[in-house]
Amino acid sequence: ALRWTGQDAPAWLPLGRATDAIEPIGDDRALVVANNGGNLHLALIELGGIHLLVDYAHNPAAISAVAGLVEAIWGTEHAVAAVTLPGDRRDDLIADCARAVADGFHRVVLYEDSDLRGRAHGEVPEIVRSEIAARRPELVATTVMTAAEAVPVALAMANPGDVVVLMYESIGPMLAVLDTLGARAITQPRELAR
Repeated sequence: ALRWTGQDAPAWLPLGRATDAIEPIGDDRALVVANNGGNLHLALIELGGIHLLVDYAHNPAAISAVAGLVEAIWGTEHAVAAVTLPGDRRDDLIADCARAVADGFHRVVLYEDSDLRGRAHGEVPEIVRSEIAARRPELVATTVMTAAEAVPVALAMANPGDVVVLMYESIGPMLAVLDTLGARAITQPRELAR
């Protein structure tokens, strides 16, 4: 299972800090996205030579920050984003998030939250796809239904050394998908090398 202790803890990337500040953590906790003193941290995982960056990023600023980090470490041409957004957000906020995705990534997989939060089936991914198409017509966003479908599709779009950004609704189901696929924690900064 994706659970680490001591030296096997995942690497965490503090936003706004240099990439040489990556440090493994311990304390026998499962992979979680944490807001530690106001500094959002991202978990890094590896699968088949592809890096996986797992983050909740559900607002334009967070999506832009993740995209900036991806650009700084891998370059966005080496990134795929698997994106879901919650249905309880206003349409204009979903549109703003979609534009941040379009500005930050070259390859995108859209999927739907399992909790539609009052939206019709397929409504949120369609808003996102439409906004991406309006902003960057050359960017083709593939749409699937679930995280279990989105992760393999995004991995298939990536090359060894690339990063797949996984924006999720709930960490438990995402970890289950990654565990089933055989993902492992990245514990050393040198593992980020392309």
